[in-house]
Amino acid sequence: MLCRLLCMLNVIFVLCGATVRADDAKMVTRTQDLIYGRKFGTALTMDLFAPQQNANGAAIVWCVSGGWFSAHEAINSGFIGEYLQRGYTVFAVVHGSQPKYTIPEVLVDMHRAVRYIRSRAADLKIDPERIGITGGSAGGHLSLMQGTAGDLGNPDAKDPVDRYSSRVQAVACFFPPTDFLNYGKPGEIALGRGVLPHPHVHRGDRQHGLVGGQQHRRREIVGQPRGHLGQQVGAGRADDDQVGLA
Repeated sequence: MLCRLLCMLNVIFVLCGATVRADDAKMVTRTQDLIYGRKFGTALTMDLFAPQQNANGAAIVWCVSGGWFSAHEAINSGFIGEYLQRGYTVFAVVHGSQPKYTIPEVLVDMHRAVRYIRSRAADLKIDPERIGITGGSAGGHLSLMQGTAGDLGNPDAKDPVDRYSSRVQAVACFFPPTDFLNYGKPGEIALGRGVLPHPHVHRGDRQHGLVGGQQHRRREIVGQPRGHLGQQVGAGRADDDQVGLA
């Protein structure tokens, strides 16, 4: 259900231009620069947008990322106004950026962000089992990775935050690059440049919704990085998990 709602809202943004600004939404509180972790002495931060009326308890992690580069200045609250009006609490996550950090290192940041949010669920007034994730382009890729590679956490971790799960309950994203064996053109291999080399979709993963593409049944999700559009990759087996491309 959460995945379907995220997909629907993302389509609304595409069709209507996302003209609602979160800063102008009635009764919304924005808390800037929450520190969710540290990397080599540098603070990793997120902004919290919390509706003060009709909050539904569900949370949306918004990957602020383009070209796997992230910055606080890139947080455009216009993209999340509709979420807030519908009662979702939104966390705009800023991650470590390329070229200083590789994509696998960026993924570690996203795991940490989800764990931090879940660890503070009571204080943030959200349901820790109703966390979705979204993003566009590189943010869409990170959303997909979070949906398929999240883990349960380490119960023996020294840091209490690392004991929490980094799994999300829904993924809905815009035009993510997904085919790193044909990156931009047939035969252009992007592996070894920071992209994880193996598929991560497994049975039991949460349902994914992508804006831009076709619907098919297959574990691998293949897109066209040059145009960031999903494409048919062939018939899957009857027991494959369904992946919906809106």
